[in-house]
Amino acid sequence: TPDYAGRPPLGIPSERMEAIVETDPGDGPEGTVLLRVVPSGRRDSSTDPDTNKQTAMPGGFKFWIDPAREYLVMRWDMQGRSHIVETVAQSPKGHWYPTRVRSKSSDPAIKDTFMDFYVEFDVEIPDALFDVKNPLPVEELLRKSQ
Repeated sequence: TPDYAGRPPLGIPSERMEAIVETDPGDGPEGTVLLRVVPSGRRDSSTDPDTNKQTAMPGGFKFWIDPAREYLVMRWDMQGRSHIVETVAQSPKGHWYPTRVRSKSSDPAIKDTFMDFYVEFDVEIPDALFDVKNPLPVEELLRKSQ
């Protein structure tokens, strides 16, 4: 969904993860702020302070957030994949959402994939859709909404 593509779970707050905000987006989209989420804390299995720190994830999870677009996540890198918001739109009430997202792998042999989102506003939804005691067949719901 556009909500998930533009506002994915960040993994925080968490006692095992630390959020680091960097105002320089580096190689991320212009106008964004970089939020890195990395492991923090100690492992419970060791008593030696030098060996009980958690293993670092290379770069952790990275989220490039655009403050000018209601903090929409314009790119996120996680486990060898990048999700890049290529185009956005605004709802009639002014809320930003992605309309096209590219998913890219760090493995050059894997081709990019795209998700295009088409959102309709001011669509009438029949009340029967929410009747859990006496649900209508999908075909009838579709016929009533057309």
